[in-house]
Amino acid sequence: MNQPDRNSRPEIHDIGSLVLEDAKTETLPNGITLHIVEGGASSLCRLGILLPGGIMEQPAPGIFRAVASLLPEGSEETPGNLMSESLETKGAWTGSSVTTHHTLVNIYCLDTVFNDILPLARQMAFSPGFDPDLTARTLRQISSQALLDRHKVMANASRALMQRLYGKTSPMAMSIDPEEILKTTSGKLREAHLSRLDLSKTLPVRLCQRADGRRPQGRVWHNQHRCQL
Repeated sequence: MNQPDRNSRPEIHDIGSLVLEDAKTETLPNGITLHIVEGGASSLCRLGILLPGGIMEQPAPGIFRAVASLLPEGSEETPGNLMSESLETKGAWTGSSVTTHHTLVNIYCLDTVFNDILPLARQMAFSPGFDPDLTARTLRQISSQALLDRHKVMANASRALMQRLYGKTSPMAMSIDPEEILKTTSGKLREAHLSRLDLSKTLPVRLCQRADGRRPQGRVWHNQHRCQL
């Protein structure tokens, strides 16, 4: 792979004028009218892996948030730099979120490279690396954000509302402690992640291409590196 010369200023190209196709109108199964403007000839897809365990199940505030951030950062089979390079060269990018009872990892890519991306998704789910240096960096970022949130009116108001709705001792109402989260280790994150997985079962995978109802589902196996949609 040819790496760009970071010491040289990149050539500036004229991108020309922006031309949008005429909008197409479709009706979803629930009756909602959807107006679609196609953004080019390349077909994009979103691969979502739904992991059990969210805010209510995490051992301490912020643990699964840290886990979600680290899942795309390398696995036991593929070091973080190689995984990042593989995703980047294939034009893929990732995102994650933690909800009440689940953790969702999304991978966005072109349809043409989907078969290459799917094995990496399996590794993210079942054998994340939790590199100690990356773990420490991620925890510092979460700690800094938690410290900043202490001074934000919106964050304090949201915490007060959650305490009234769920009670002060509910995980939904507990905020991240900037000092405590830094005491977490990569080993503790790995233990928290693997404890919520039943490796004898499969995880649900959803492939979403467009918001028009064409959403095939599939499974990803832990054993034998198998994936299927």
